[in-house]
Amino acid sequence: MDKIGPRIDVAFFIVWFLLFLGAIAFFYGCKNAEIKRRWYPRWGALAMVCFSAIALYDFGPAVLALLVPWCIFTYFVTTYTTEFCDNCGASLINKYWTAKPRLRWTPKTGQPDKV
Repeated sequence: MDKIGPRIDVAFFIVWFLLFLGAIAFFYGCKNAEIKRRWYPRWGALAMVCFSAIALYDFGPAVLALLVPWCIFTYFVTTYTTEFCDNCGASLINKYWTAKPRLRWTPKTGQPDKV
């Protein structure tokens, strides 16, 4: 019986869970919108690479033909539609992703920023 398979699955789960916890702690805890703008695309790319690596290991290279284009599409749509409030650092998600999102303030702060 192959003993390395379950250990690698557990390692992937632990890495994925730590990536999730780190993102939650950073993106909800940090109030600096500029830092969030700088690191959000990098975190998204790292998450997509980790997700693709898990899929590659579990399902083989054939699944990457569908998964990689979907991950690239998801990455660009997510980074395009996510903004951060300059005043409080809150995440602003534009639900109409075909429109250009550029209001960077929340109703909580009530002050529009210079865009």
